[in-house]
Parts: sequence; C-alpha cells; structure tokens
Amino acid sequence: MRTWTPLGRFGAPEECAEVVAFLASDQARYVTGHTVPVDGGTLAASGWYGRADRRGWTNMPNEA
Repeated sequence: MRTWTPLGRFGAPEECAEVVAFLASDQARYVTGHTVPVDGGTLAASGWYGRADRRGWTNMPNEA
C-alpha cells in the first residue's frame, strides 16, 4: 500500500468526514460544481507508484 498512494496509507473515516463537513459549512459557500477527491493523492499520481527502494517514482507497478 505504501507504494500505491503518495501519502502511503489508507485514509481514516474521519478524514473523509472532515471534507464533507467543510463542504456543508459556510466556508464552502463559493465552491460549486467540483469533485473533491479524498484519496491521499492517488488521482494526482495517476498511475505513478513509489519505488520499492523509496528513491522516486515509477509508472511500472511491477517495479514498485
């Protein structure tokens, strides 16, 4: 799992709940029509995997 997400861990339910609470709050009153990924950076990495030697990234999962 550490090599699959840039944050290197699964998210906690509380972390997802905090995003929902923000979007439901007045602080998000100007936010419209967006998808907010709560995925530890997986979407941003888009197929990049942390190398097993922890020296950078690779787009080859079998080299991770």
